[in-house]
Amino acid sequence: YYNDKPDGIRREYNEEGAIIKGYIFNNGILLADGITDHKGLRQGHWKEYYESGELLAEGDYNNSIKVGIWKYYHRNGKIEQQGEYDSRGRAVNEWNWYYSSGNILRTETFEANIQEGEVLEYSDSGSVIVRGQYEDGEETGKWTYIIGDVIEEGNYEAGTPVGIWTQRDSD
Repeated sequence: YYNDKPDGIRREYNEEGAIIKGYIFNNGILLADGITDHKGLRQGHWKEYYESGELLAEGDYNNSIKVGIWKYYHRNGKIEQQGEYDSRGRAVNEWNWYYSSGNILRTETFEANIQEGEVLEYSDSGSVIVRGQYEDGEETGKWTYIIGDVIEEGNYEAGTPVGIWTQRDSD
């Protein structure tokens, strides 16, 4: 406690002395709950909160490394982002981002924290507004951007725009 408010790590123990619950506070505000072991490392399932109290994120830790499926939330409680971390804390597989409305915003795939494969981005109404490919974390091949009534298309090589890019009305 500091100035009569919880501050720092709080642990709860069972009768055998094992940590069964934990919390992290800052000036009386709950920032996270989950197990913090005797070495100060986060273990198991955790929930993290905005300072105003809404759920910010939840997922598992192994020795303070994010592992498995993690969900991140908008303040309104809807999922903002969801994806998976490998045992080394690197983003892997498909990740999805969402608008605060709950509609899909973006999908992309990661291999060891590097973007790989197709990426799609959507308007809040569900129309595809960006389509392209990543290879080793860099844009590659044909990309399409739809911005308002304009469609822009062109190619990338190793993350650099190449060749002729076109713009046309989306009529």
